[in-house]
Amino acid sequence: CMAHASCDAIVMHDTEDGLQDNCWLRSDVAIDACEIHEGFDLWLSPAYTAKRYAYRPHAWTSHHSTNCFPGHGATHIAGQAALSGHNLLFQCESACLDEPS
Repeated sequence: CMAHASCDAIVMHDTEDGLQDNCWLRSDVAIDACEIHEGFDLWLSPAYTAKRYAYRPHAWTSHHSTNCFPGHGATHIAGQAALSGHNLLFQCESACLDEPS
């Protein structure tokens, strides 16, 4: 299930209305270059964490109030801006894991 290594993370936005796009797929994440931004949360995929540490966690790692985007710690997945519609966390994670490398 981790064969799709191009997606390192997702960014979720609390839109409060349940209608707006709220999920973005990210690659090439450099957390130190991301922005502190209330209402946005970065979730690193298990594959991202495994590339950087000796152990291989099987859970997503959250970074509260962190927004990573082009020029600020991450790049877009080619052909992807926001996922269409309002997504639940598990839907956004699934889209990242299903992203072809």
